[in-house]
Amino acid sequence: MISSHEPDFEALDALLDGELSMAPDELMGALVAVFSTRQPLVPSQWLPVVFGERELSEADGPALSALFRQYNQVGETLEKEGMLAPEMTDIDAIQDFCNGYLAVMDLDEGWFIEERETEFVLSALVDPSLLDDPNLELDGGKVQWLARACRDLPSLLQQLYLRNRGRLPGEGAQAVSKKVERNAPCPCGSGRKYKKCCGAG
Repeated sequence: MISSHEPDFEALDALLDGELSMAPDELMGALVAVFSTRQPLVPSQWLPVVFGERELSEADGPALSALFRQYNQVGETLEKEGMLAPEMTDIDAIQDFCNGYLAVMDLDEGWFIEERETEFVLSALVDPSLLDDPNLELDGGKVQWLARACRDLPSLLQQLYLRNRGRLPGEGAQAVSKKVERNAPCPCGSGRKYKKCCGAG
């Protein structure tokens, strides 16, 4: 990811340092989820999830620049190298990551119904007390279940990512071409017409 020595990254770190915004591991989970939803999300949908009630201003430009560079790097890593997730031994980081992931997936209407098993695993990693339900049959008990869930988290999320990208595990990237009409809204989510935005020139 972005070098922590870059001034823009330090600005992003400062912007995320507060009660209203996500912690860094939550942000990573949120960005992974942005690329894993069934329908693409535009920044105007997921930025409020990341920053909460915080009002962004022009002064936050460097931080937002770093955020979008990190967003692009997450997308490239998922496409070329595979799933991103914290070390399975870092429980706090895993909880934050899963919390950020779930917060963005909440924007994908119906996801929690279609992906109940995945949602339960992520929720239980955030709040292990969910496993205290006497109706649950946990193979090996709570501690072993959590250890397996931490270990299997990257694989679970990778399968979901590939499924929602229209690919099966093991398939390479497939180019998808879709013609955008010049007067249609730009697919980048800027709100401008395609011919005045990404289609200019």
